[in-house]
Amino acid sequence: MEEVLQYLEMKNHYYEKFYSITRKFLDQIAQNDWKDLDFFVDSRERILNIIRSFDAKISKVIEQSNASKPVNDGDKMMMNRVIEKKRRIADKIVDLDLQLISAIDEYKNETIRELKKTVETQQQIDSFEKNAAPIKPLLKTHKA
Repeated sequence: MEEVLQYLEMKNHYYEKFYSITRKFLDQIAQNDWKDLDFFVDSRERILNIIRSFDAKISKVIEQSNASKPVNDGDKMMMNRVIEKKRRIADKIVDLDLQLISAIDEYKNETIRELKKTVETQQQIDSFEKNAAPIKPLLKTHKA
């Protein structure tokens, strides 16, 4: 059971890292700085893979342990504490992800508005050029 608790604690550590990089990226995009988007996405994926590896390790330990062996009250209390901590971190991550989705949606909408303005401006320029009378070049006369 000690090994499972250690893995659960490590998972929480990585959930905290996940939260931290999300918070940092949200602060960055609040300044309209999106340059680290690829790094952010890659980092989150790496952390999720690490968390999955701990899940696999926990499953392996549980499969190898004697299932008939009862868990003592102290271990139950520790497990509940670790699981509750994970739940609190997960709730914070969900809140940040909702903010992130909102920021991405706003950025997308702003980009669409800018593109529409660009298209409208180009259409106005094209229309003006099409309807404008051709400009005749002025001939210069030289008196000798």
